Amino acid sequence: MTNGIWYNVNVMISALNQLGIEYQLNVDSGEISTLRCGGRVKVVAKPKSSFELIMLLDTLNRYNEPYYPIGACSNTLIVDAGYNGVLIDLSLINHLSQTHSTLVVGCGTRLPTLALKANRLHLSGLEPLCTIPGSVGGAIVKNAGCFGEEIANLITSVTYLDIKTLTEHTANCKEIPFEYRSSGRFFDDKIVLSVTFKLTPTNKDCLETMTSYRNKRLKSQPTSPSLGSVFKRTADVISAGYYIDKAGLKGTTIGGAKVSEKHANFIVNTGSATSADYLKLATLCKNKVKEEFNITLNREIDIIGEHNLDK
Repeated sequence: MTNGIWYNVNVMISALNQLGIEYQLNVDSGEISTLRCGGRVKVVAKPKSSFELIMLLDTLNRYNEPYYPIGACSNTLIVDAGYNGVLIDLSLINHLSQTHSTLVVGCGTRLPTLALKANRLHLSGLEPLCTIPGSVGGAIVKNAGCFGEEIANLITSVTYLDIKTLTEHTANCKEIPFEYRSSGRFFDDKIVLSVTFKLTPTNKDCLETMTSYRNKRLKSQPTSPSLGSVFKRTADVISAGYYIDKAGLKGTTIGGAKVSEKHANFIVNTGSATSADYLKLATLCKNKVKEEFNITLNREIDIIGEHNLDK
């Protein structure tokens, strides 16, 4: 988001204390990322509301401190050199309110949690997304989806914070240029605060349906630590995993990182992987697919820190 060098951590900690915002210092990325690796993060701050978030951003801007917002960190790699700034963990902005079949949901709410809550409120529609380990905010930015459903199809509007003006705005879903695994850069220089879902009332308990989706996912995707799909579907609407598999890369390892034998578009941590291992293996997959099929794979993951893996 912003650039700069962390030069006065004591001043920032004093400011965080005055604002009453939760934070942790010198955090191991392995405790944050679902890949369970990466370097140290100078500060992880956890605002509990949009008001605290605005106060935090105002303070960070004043001290010209670098920052990066994260949700579940299920689709984000933090490089081994770590991050010399503030990661803004939005997981505590997880409110939920209901009006008939409409839910207004905080950005930090996890999708599996949301699907379960919607079921308890007798609302259906989120079942296909119950296996996605990410947060609502990240899912909106990426237009996350699975089993033929995308989150963009279930919402009516998104409330966001403009980080340049620190003002809140609401966009109708039709104003956002959603496409496959993308919101068309609409949220550049913005942070999703809450999302309004329009769901379907039901008297049916959807837990069995969600269990069915989870079982399907377990059969087709690895359970070892990963960041989910490494690359997006290709221009010919074929899974990147198909090409990686055809290139003979299933089971290929670099260090502790491995191309999953269950699904070739997943790189898993076998226990000792570094972020560098992951990036080298992703680069190998990208280059090999380009070489053999003249197909350019575009990454689905975000990367915090300097790296050599192109978009």
